Amino acid sequence: MAASDTRPGGGHMRGHMNGVESLMWTVDSDPALSAIFGTLTIVDRPVDMQRLTARLTTAMQSFPRMRQRVVPAAGPVRAPRWHDVDTAEATHHLRRVALAPPGDLGQLLSLAAAVVADPLDRSRPLWQFWVIEGLSDGRAALLVKLHHTLTDGMGGVRLWEQFVDVERDGRPDDPRNLSPTPPGEDIGRDRQSPPQMLAGAVETAGRLATSVARRAIDVATDVISHPGRLPSLPGDAARATKSSLDQLVVTDRCRSPLWTGRGGPTHLRVVDADVATTRSAAHLLGGTINDLFVTAVAGAAGRYHRLRGTNVDELRMAMPVSVRHGDGTGGNAFVPTRLLVPTDHGDLATRFAATRSALRPSRSTPVLGLADAVATAVNVLPASAVVHLVRQQTASVDFTTSNVRGAPIPLYVAGSRLDATYPIGPLGGTAFNASMLSYNGTLSIGVHIDGAAVDDPDVLGELINDEFTRLVEAGNQR
Repeated sequence: MAASDTRPGGGHMRGHMNGVESLMWTVDSDPALSAIFGTLTIVDRPVDMQRLTARLTTAMQSFPRMRQRVVPAAGPVRAPRWHDVDTAEATHHLRRVALAPPGDLGQLLSLAAAVVADPLDRSRPLWQFWVIEGLSDGRAALLVKLHHTLTDGMGGVRLWEQFVDVERDGRPDDPRNLSPTPPGEDIGRDRQSPPQMLAGAVETAGRLATSVARRAIDVATDVISHPGRLPSLPGDAARATKSSLDQLVVTDRCRSPLWTGRGGPTHLRVVDADVATTRSAAHLLGGTINDLFVTAVAGAAGRYHRLRGTNVDELRMAMPVSVRHGDGTGGNAFVPTRLLVPTDHGDLATRFAATRSALRPSRSTPVLGLADAVATAVNVLPASAVVHLVRQQTASVDFTTSNVRGAPIPLYVAGSRLDATYPIGPLGGTAFNASMLSYNGTLSIGVHIDGAAVDDPDVLGELINDEFTRLVEAGNQR
């Protein structure tokens, strides 16, 4: 068992990676399976660099993995481990650049996509903070880039809280003021999308795992290796395990005949919507903001195919769901789900209801422990075999969505007000990742696109925006 770090922000900060994190670390050698994600924040004016550096230094003390590097595993049944870097300083990870004129949004999005696509230095702590100046309206941008082994999407939001203020003059944040969307609202469901949902090829891994790994993952591997024993388990355990296996192992390919390429140049597109009107529309349609979000993204994907002369009734979507408890920033705490969602069910209300029905099983799938056990089994294989197996599983997924909550009030960083924050979810071998973050009354959607799959990123972004608008209008007219 890895030792735990009891300092603020800790929680399994030292010692070895868990099985899922080890898997993400291994497959990251394949650019198409990159586990890097981030956020692009537009601020109302350039930040005070001295204050920013000071806050980053403080964050490094609060969040241990920001000052640790990864030491490779010593053997096939050992996981990589975290090791403190004595010379870790904020300035090693802070970049400052300026856009060339005219400094428009398109340039900013292109730079952000290129930065996230560039691999991190694996010999250093796995994060970067970019300050981007030169926007045409006098504003600036901040780009936070993280490796998913450091933390998940909700942990990344908690990390943001380490260096934000609730006033421009720098009064430290008050955790009570940063409380997210009211309890029970589905916008709070963290669905960052890592390659963790690809802990696949379960039966193959079960056959090939060494006897040492088998002992380490006990009952899970026994069921994986001998699925015929599943009926002998108690009723509830059998149902839970089967549900978990259904999520972890998909044997067919993705449903899109168009989006088959992977590993091309990446693109970023953004969409904005109002929280209040979106919530009202979703509730009037009989569901949640997340139901509306997924309905819009799937509908846009279907329309994209029809514009290319191809009809698809449904596509397979990956949607990790948070199981994080408390206020910790580090580590990963989410469960993988994959499900088929409708792309065209006649009128909008009917499609919304069909999507809501499709999403319902993902809210109760008890897969977290089994996912880590399967990942542990897979990790004993040679790295090339691990990448191959994960590639097989990613081939079953068309796109990813994620949904992360943020602060409901205005925030400031080093004297600059945050105007908008767009999540950039990892592609994880899928055609695109549409991630949504709520902040100060606005839903900000970042659409991270693999250009080898989607040949016209502008059209996809426009379609998602249009579908979102149509659903909000349809709901609020009921």
